[in-house]
Amino acid sequence: MLLSKSVLDNVKSLVLLTNKAGEVEYANPYSLSVLGYEIDDLSNDLFYHVSKNELKSLKRKIALFSLRSSETEVQFTHTFQNKFGVQKWIQCHLSRIEDNSVLLTGSDITQQKENEITFLRKHKATANQNKEIRESLDYAKNLQNAILPDLTGMVNDRHESMVFYRPKDIVSGDFYWTGENEHGTYIAALDCTGHGIPGAMLTVMANTMLREVILNKQIIDPSSILMALDEMLSQSFSKGNGTVGANDGFDIGLIRVNGNNLTFSGAYRPLVLIREKELIEIKGDRYPIGFYFEKKVFHDHHLVLQKNDRLYMFSDGYPDQFGGERNKKFTKKKLKDLLCSMDDIPMKEQSNFLSYVFSNWKQKNEQTDDVLVIGLKAYSKDPN
Repeated sequence: MLLSKSVLDNVKSLVLLTNKAGEVEYANPYSLSVLGYEIDDLSNDLFYHVSKNELKSLKRKIALFSLRSSETEVQFTHTFQNKFGVQKWIQCHLSRIEDNSVLLTGSDITQQKENEITFLRKHKATANQNKEIRESLDYAKNLQNAILPDLTGMVNDRHESMVFYRPKDIVSGDFYWTGENEHGTYIAALDCTGHGIPGAMLTVMANTMLREVILNKQIIDPSSILMALDEMLSQSFSKGNGTVGANDGFDIGLIRVNGNNLTFSGAYRPLVLIREKELIEIKGDRYPIGFYFEKKVFHDHHLVLQKNDRLYMFSDGYPDQFGGERNKKFTKKKLKDLLCSMDDIPMKEQSNFLSYVFSNWKQKNEQTDDVLVIGLKAYSKDPN
C-alpha cells in the first residue's frame, strides 16, 4: 500500500482499496463505522454483501471506472442507507493505483447535506410566508388607493391641483384627503407616525375621522377641525390597553377654499404660497394630532387668493431624502427653491417634474420615508 496501515487506520475519512477483481483488500475503521459493517463482512467482497441496497450503484461506478483505463480519477457524491438504515452522503474520490487497483477515499458530508435540506425547507416556508404577506400588502394597497381622492386636474371651476405621492413601502403612512360641503372645498395632507403597515393603519383612521368631522359634523374652520381630530384620536387610543397611542398620531396641513378665500391650519405642517415668484411660508402650530400631552391651540390663517397663486403642502419625506453627490438630505430649503422654479411648468406636469428631481437626487439610495407633495393653483380657470 502507498501509505502504511497504521496511518490509514487513523484517517477520519473513508478509505477502501479494491483489487482489479473488485474485491476489498482494505477498509479503514472509519469506513466500517460509516458503512455499519464489520471487517469480516467486507473482507471477501464488499459489493456481494451490500448489493441489495443503495451501495450497488456505488459498485457500478467503481466497476465502470475500472473499465475506463483512460480515466485516472473521478469525483462524485453518493447517497445510501448504511447497514442500520441511516441515510448517508459521501463525497467520493476514485483513483487508479498500481495493478489496476482502485482506491476510494471519501468524506462523510451527511451533516452538511442535512443542514442544506433544513435550510431549503425553511427557505421554502419563508418564501411561502413572504408570498402570503406580499399578497396581503398588495390587497391593503388597493384598499388604501381606493380611499385616496383624485387630486390631478380641476378641483372646482377655479382651482387646479396636482399630487406627487410615492410610498416608501407598498402601503404608505402619508395620506391626502379632499371633501366638499356648503362651506367650501377641504384639502388635507397628512404624515402619519411611521410608514408601511403601522402608518397605513393610521391613514385609514384619519380618513374616517376627517369624513366624520367635516362631512357629518359639519365643523367649519380648519383649526376647529384639527382640535376635533385630536380629541377623536385621543379618545380612540384611550380605549386601548396602553400599548398604543403614546407615540402614535399624525401631522397635517388642512386648507378650506371657498371662492378666492382660503383658510389654513396646520399641525406641524406648513403651507407654502408662491405669488409672483415670491415664496411665503405659513407655518403650522407646533403640535401633532395625538401623542402630545400639553394643551393644544390651533390657529387659522386667512388668505385672499390672487390669480396664478400656487400653494403647496407636503410631508417631510421629500426634504428628508438622502442623495446627491455628498449623500445629504435634500432639505426643506431645496424643496422650496424647487417649488419656486416650477412657475412655468403646467400644474398637470409638475408631479412628473417632482418625480424626476426626486429620483435623480436619490439615485441608488433607499427611499428614506413616504413622500407626499400636494399643489394647488388658484384661478387657473376664470370664474364664470
